[in-house]
Amino acid sequence: MEGDILKKKKHRTKNKNKSTKRHGHSNKQHSYKEKNKHAIKKTALNLNLFKNIWFWLFVAAVLIFNFSFFNLSNTNKLLTKEINQLKKEQQLATTPKETSKAPKDTIAFSKKGAIKPLEININDVKSETEIKESEFKTYKSESGQYAMVNITIKNTGNNTESINANNFTLVSKDKKEYTPSILAGLTNKYITFESMNPDLSVSGFLVFEIPKDTEITSSTLHVSFKNNSLAFSLKK
Repeated sequence: MEGDILKKKKHRTKNKNKSTKRHGHSNKQHSYKEKNKHAIKKTALNLNLFKNIWFWLFVAAVLIFNFSFFNLSNTNKLLTKEINQLKKEQQLATTPKETSKAPKDTIAFSKKGAIKPLEININDVKSETEIKESEFKTYKSESGQYAMVNITIKNTGNNTESINANNFTLVSKDKKEYTPSILAGLTNKYITFESMNPDLSVSGFLVFEIPKDTEITSSTLHVSFKNNSLAFSLKK
């Protein structure tokens, strides 16, 4: 009997030990699985973060490219405009000035005058020592002033007509003559000397660089076109 009891106790002890071992092994497996899950989650989180960083870097690169392309495009447009203006200036410098009859009468300020097929009106006159087009574009007269004459020109004929700087002359009181300055890169506030289609008009400033002591209001604007000419008083 006692031997049977001892055998049963030993058997129970062995079973307990086996159960304890199995439980410990199970706990280790569970802990290992949890660690794996945590590692996988951490890896996925890092991967998402990595993807997000690359995504925002891509977005930043696209924005920088678009901004650079926009600035380059605007710069090219400005350069093209200035080159075209310089070409016009060179062309006008080599174009002989029209010889026309001296104007018989002087038209009063703000009154319309006509040299067929052009109709011309003086709108305003002012003087400036510098012309500031933008933060990066300023023209300054070092030793004189700018006489700025705002005019409206209309083509009343049936054909396209071309005007250029040689059609205009500012004549001072002491009979000195000044031709318009062509300043590259200015806006449409200034006459650009282009072709005009029938029944269309253009308004803007003619800019003359003249000495500081020259009185603009005592001067006249002479307009010559197709061997005819008109004189406009600049006195308001």
